[in-house]
Amino acid sequence: MQENYYKKFISFLKEHNLYDENAMEYLHQKGIFFDYAEEEDRDFIGCYFAINKKKRLESIILCVPYIKDEKTLIINIHEYTHALLYYKYLGKKVDTKNSSIEILPMMYEKLYIKESNSQSGKEYIEYLDSQITEKSDLKYRIAIEAQQDMLDLYSKEQNPDKLQIQSKKLTKKLTKKLTKKLTK
Repeated sequence: MQENYYKKFISFLKEHNLYDENAMEYLHQKGIFFDYAEEEDRDFIGCYFAINKKKRLESIILCVPYIKDEKTLIINIHEYTHALLYYKYLGKKVDTKNSSIEILPMMYEKLYIKESNSQSGKEYIEYLDSQITEKSDLKYRIAIEAQQDMLDLYSKEQNPDKLQIQSKKLTKKLTKKLTKKLTK
């Protein structure tokens, strides 16, 4: 019997306090979903925010592949984490360009791998992590540096809102550390 990866995805979101029925309905209505086999669509994978002139979040649009296997499940965990964490800010002033924005989506990917003990998922995450170098955007470098601290913190605090606050604090510390490395 083939595994139902979509059910695994929903279970993961629920188990980790990320699932919000209203947010999921909103994201499904606004989302763009495609078959991962269509290579030309892969370049558009992401969570996109529409911000008005007053810097208020007007909408969130996901562009993700249908969940058919481990890789597409991990991609969706990452992008939905972005969307679900920002959903509560619709209509409010928000900064979507902060350096901590990648920490929690990457942490939840690693948490999924740790819990599922998936070898193919682990290899995929290792590949993604290997693509982050000293020349990568600071937000990705910070997220890589923060992973173990965030996983350790998750074992004590599983509330995504509180984790988001901690990721911002950790970002300040890591930004200083990485900036110091660059100026040497």
